Amino acid sequence: MGRTATRLGLVMVCVAMAAALAACGSSRGGATNAASINPLTATVPASTIPADTPVEPGIFRLTGQASLELDLVRTSAALGYVGREGLSMRVRAAASEDDVLAALRSGAADAAVVSSDQALILAAKGAPIRIVLLLTTVTSGEAILARSDVGDVSELVGRRVTYAAGTEGELLLRGTFTANDVPITEVELVRSGGRSPGAMLQEGAVDAAVMTGVEATATLAADGDVAPIATAGEQPGLLSHVLVVREETAATRPGQVLAFVRAWGDLYPFERDRTDVVAAGIAAMQDVTVEEATAELEGIALYDISANAIDLLPGGAYYDQTLTQIDAAATAAGWLPAPVDARALIDGSFAQTVASAR
Repeated sequence: MGRTATRLGLVMVCVAMAAALAACGSSRGGATNAASINPLTATVPASTIPADTPVEPGIFRLTGQASLELDLVRTSAALGYVGREGLSMRVRAAASEDDVLAALRSGAADAAVVSSDQALILAAKGAPIRIVLLLTTVTSGEAILARSDVGDVSELVGRRVTYAAGTEGELLLRGTFTANDVPITEVELVRSGGRSPGAMLQEGAVDAAVMTGVEATATLAADGDVAPIATAGEQPGLLSHVLVVREETAATRPGQVLAFVRAWGDLYPFERDRTDVVAAGIAAMQDVTVEEATAELEGIALYDISANAIDLLPGGAYYDQTLTQIDAAATAAGWLPAPVDARALIDGSFAQTVASAR
C-alpha cells in the first residue's frame, strides 16, 4: 500500500504557518540539523566494510515508484557523481509497489528507493532487503490543523479528527499520537472518504484535520479560527525515503553499494548550494515548472552521510525511535500483512564506512 501526497506548494504553507508554528523548517539546513547532529564533532565508529572495497563489475539496478527522491538519484547520475565513483547504474521507475516487490524478490532489481513505511511493508511481504541509506525527510507540507479551542495534540482526546486513509497524512497522524503519548483509541478518527479534510474542518464537522501543504495553505487563508498543532517537520524521519538493497547484493557487491553512498554524499552539498540547478533538472524530468520543482525541494531535507552514520546505528534517532514508531503506526493502520523486526532491517555499515573515510 503506497503512501502518496502532493508536495507542491510546500514553501507557501511554511510561510503561512510560520507565525503560528515556528517548527516549520527549511530543507536548506539539511537533515543533519533536523537530527541534531554536528558533523564537526560527531564520532562515527569504525565499520566492518573496508573503505577501499573495489566497485564490482556489473550494473547496479535500481527501481522505485515515481517520486522526487527517485529523480534525485537520477540527478546524482546526470551530474556525474555516480559515474565518478565507477558505478554503472540503471534506474527504472516501477508502476506500483507490487512491481517494486516483484523486482526485489526476483533479483531483477538490486535496490529500490521507497518510503520508510514502504520498506516495512515490502519486508513484511517477503522482500529480502536492508535499509542502508536515509535519503530525505519531509520538513513541511503535511500538517494537522485544529480549531482554536484545541491547544495541542493532547487536547484531541475525545474529539473528532479526519484524515485521508492510506496517505502520508495518516502516517503523520498516527505517528504524532504515538510521539505525544495520546492513545489513538481515545480519539474519534473519521475517514474523509474522498471529501476535503479542510472543508470538513471549516464546516465544523470535525475538530481537527490532517491535510497536505496545499490544502493547509488554502484552509489557513480561508479560516482564521484554525491553526496548525503539528507538522511533519517536527518529527524528522517519520515521513522519509530510504534506499533499500537486496541482502544478496549487499553481501556480494558491497563495493557497488559504497559507491552509491559516496555519490549521494556528493549530491548533498551540491543540492544545498545549487538548488537552482537541481530544480531545473527535476523540472525537466517531471515536466513541471522550475518554481514547482523548487517548491518540492524546499519541502524536504536530504540526509548527509554523517547523519546517516549516526541515525542508522544504535543510539541514533532513526534506529532507536523513528522506524519503530513508523512500524507501530503502519501496524495500527493495517498496512503490514505480517510482523516485522524493524531494527533488524537497518544496516548502517555502509554509511559508517563512507563517513569514516571522509
